[in-house]
Amino acid sequence: MTEPIAYTLPDFLKRFGVSRSTAYREINSGRLEARKRGSRTIITSAAAQACSIAFRLSNPSRSPKATLPRKTPPLAGRRSETEK
Repeated sequence: MTEPIAYTLPDFLKRFGVSRSTAYREINSGRLEARKRGSRTIITSAAAQACSIAFRLSNPSRSPKATLPRKTPPLAGRRSETEK
């Protein structure tokens, strides 16, 4: 599959696994270059790749593919089966 020249914002979010608010935070800070085409926000493929690499380097635990299962804490006041 070939890399597109540019992504619309929804395509960028899906491809790189970031939230809409994170994408706009990166755009507003200047770390992600975006352009407007009418009402659409367009992100070039080069800008997306550069931001993606920088984001992963600065936040290695937040890589879209590296999600860890969450451990839920035990409920207060309850003992587990092993503690009884």
